[in-house]
Amino acid sequence: MLTKYVDGAVHSWDEYIDAALFACRIRKHTTTGFSPFYLTYGVDPRIPGDHQRPFIQEFVEQDAELISQNALDYLRRLREARYLAEERLRKQSAIDKARWDSLLKNQNIRVFTVGDYVLMRHESEKGLEYNWMGPYKVIKRNLDFNTYQLQEASGKIYSSWVHIDRLHLCKYNGSSINKAWYIPRVARNEDDTRVSASTS
Repeated sequence: MLTKYVDGAVHSWDEYIDAALFACRIRKHTTTGFSPFYLTYGVDPRIPGDHQRPFIQEFVEQDAELISQNALDYLRRLREARYLAEERLRKQSAIDKARWDSLLKNQNIRVFTVGDYVLMRHESEKGLEYNWMGPYKVIKRNLDFNTYQLQEASGKIYSSWVHIDRLHLCKYNGSSINKAWYIPRVARNEDDTRVSASTS
C-alpha cells in the first residue's frame, strides 16, 4: 500500500505511513470478514463521512447486573468474531496451498519470441519500489536455460540475461514511455533530483 502512496518517490514514505496504517486497520479483510480494528476493539470504526450518531437519551443504566450482562454479551461477540476469523484464515490457507500446488504441477513452460515486450519482476533491496519494471523488448533468447536478453525502449540493453520466471508478457505498442511504465534507474534519478531540490 505504501508503494502506491509514494508513487515511486521512495524517500517520501514517512509522509504516508499514518494514512496507510489507518487504511489497513479499518478495512474489512476479505478472508476473515472483519477489520483488524473490529477484532481488536469489538466495534466498527467511525470515520469522517459516516452518519451522525443517533440521538441518545440522557438516561444512563444504573443496574449493575444489567451493565455486567451487556459487557459479557459484548465480550462473547468479540470472542466469537475472533474465533470465526481464525477459522476462516485456516481454511483459506488450505485452499491457497491446494491452488498453488495445482499450478506448479500443471504449469506449462512459457516461451517469448524476439520482439515481444515484457515486464520484469523487480528484485531490489530498496523498499517501496514497484514490483514490476519495464517495458523491455526481447532481443535474444536461450531456450536451453529459459533466459532472455532484454532492451529498454530507450535502446539501453539490460546488463544481464533474465530467467523466464521473472518475466511477464505485456501490451506495449512501442510508443514513448510515460509514468505508467517504470524503470528503476530513471525513477531513482528523478527522485534524487527532487530530494536535492527540496533540500537546497
